[in-house]
Amino acid sequence: MKKSILICAFALLISVFSRAEDPGRIRGQVTKAGKPVDGVDIVVKEPSLSTITDKNGAYSFDRIPPGKYTLIFTQGENSITKEDMVVTAGTTTQCDVDVEWAVLLNHAVTVHAASRRTERIVDAPAAVAVVEAAEIERESAHGQLPKILETIQGVDSTQSGLYDYNLNARGFNSNLNRRILTLIDGVNMSMVNLGVQIWPWVSSSLSDFASLEMIRGPGSALYGADAYNGVLNITSKDPRYNPGGNLSFSYGEQDTARLDLRYAGSLGRNWHFTVQGSYLESQDFIRSRNESVEYAGLPMEVVPLPDDKLKNLNAKIRLDKHFANGNVLSFEVWGMGDKGWAFCTGVGRVQSKRAYQPLARLNFKSSHWNILAYGYQTNWEGISLGSGKPLSIDTYRLQAELQGFTDFAKGRGRLVGGFSLRREGADTSQTLFLDPKDEHMEALFGQADYKLTEKLKLVLAGRLDFSSLHDLQSGVSVAELQ
Repeated sequence: MKKSILICAFALLISVFSRAEDPGRIRGQVTKAGKPVDGVDIVVKEPSLSTITDKNGAYSFDRIPPGKYTLIFTQGENSITKEDMVVTAGTTTQCDVDVEWAVLLNHAVTVHAASRRTERIVDAPAAVAVVEAAEIERESAHGQLPKILETIQGVDSTQSGLYDYNLNARGFNSNLNRRILTLIDGVNMSMVNLGVQIWPWVSSSLSDFASLEMIRGPGSALYGADAYNGVLNITSKDPRYNPGGNLSFSYGEQDTARLDLRYAGSLGRNWHFTVQGSYLESQDFIRSRNESVEYAGLPMEVVPLPDDKLKNLNAKIRLDKHFANGNVLSFEVWGMGDKGWAFCTGVGRVQSKRAYQPLARLNFKSSHWNILAYGYQTNWEGISLGSGKPLSIDTYRLQAELQGFTDFAKGRGRLVGGFSLRREGADTSQTLFLDPKDEHMEALFGQADYKLTEKLKLVLAGRLDFSSLHDLQSGVSVAELQ
């Protein structure tokens, strides 16, 4: 039954999103003084096609019949027209524009996570806050990503150690929070066994982050588990649009020392790369409690802290291939490791003695498709400070996802749909549970929205989840935006 549903859904996706080979294409970028401008409306006048530029200022139109076309670029009351753009069969026409107008903030900020495709933040069917690259760079010295988000309206953040954070939205905070799904370029970074975030790893490549999108509210219809209270969507910098390098070193309280390196460039033939790495060494906020406690009422612990410093090492290499038709293929390998990370649990404090995680990601993007596959393995050893017992866990996660999106009714309506396959497992060597776990999850998801008027939009989202952990689950969400 499950396989039949997946096969039927796949056939439907292919029929909806796939069409004949593109007769021609129009691609381009909108910039101001060399910097990308997102949120610009572009209209191809003759066939009445429209789109907006993304965070890189890029846009694209596919399946354009051969001929001459007029493109209109608009943001607020500002407008530029490009006439006589010639499109020939099987080729890509490049149309770049450098504007001089004042960029409007409410038009320029775009988001992706709310509908799983690019749209202006004022059109998104969710409450979304965005932290752009410039602000991330200003805050990157401390190397703690949750601190960048803690001042956002509706975000609830508590901190018990240098990287012991509980992050949630709208007051629903709790220990070992699993209700804010955190994604880095589509990769779910949570620990397989508990679902919590290893914040030293999530924060390790701040210098390479282009934006943080915080959805404050339910996102389960499109994202499934762990998105009950929101989604934190992290996007890395595209090496093609963010070339060059930076090297930074910071030192501060708690004997904190941090080194960050990032360099991006071109290899020729439309190949681009990013090399990024960081190293952190710092004392933590917490202290040993085997001989005394900080204040009355705290429980004594059996063992002292094995490590008095937290150390974190991260290295990443990314390769992008940009094709002539606008498609992009990305491949990335990433290694993370740490020791000394301490965090609170329901049974007392735990400190990490050794942890490392190799990761690989493959992503193909086109104007109507997004195909993502990734996998990683986590090996962790720690100790319970309250009982003195050693803890260990070996986990893995493999996930693949196919997503399609298209417009209809001359751009007034949009459709997003896809399915995902995941397999994950954990072995704790009988320290947390007796037997190894090996589970699988499959899901179908979709969202349709239609602009009824200039100020009113109808949004319908739904999802089906299959899993060896639970029975078939489904959900539908309806919203009207004004």
